[in-house]
Amino acid sequence: MGRFPVDFYGGVTAWIFTFFVPIALITVFPARALLGDLPIAAAGASAAAAALALALATLVWRAALRSYEGASS
Repeated sequence: MGRFPVDFYGGVTAWIFTFFVPIALITVFPARALLGDLPIAAAGASAAAAALALALATLVWRAALRSYEGASS
């Protein structure tokens, strides 16, 4: 999957590999950014998705800490 550019797959499959299973974010986006071939909209969407994932992870972490009672109790 990470062997080919995300444009190879096209359509829904490319969207899934970019946002749901972020193979494209890990393999293709850095290379395209270095080559200057990454659209600004894609870079912005990636940054927004990362910020949203961070916010969600922080909320889950804090909720888990509130309910934590200790391992030895």
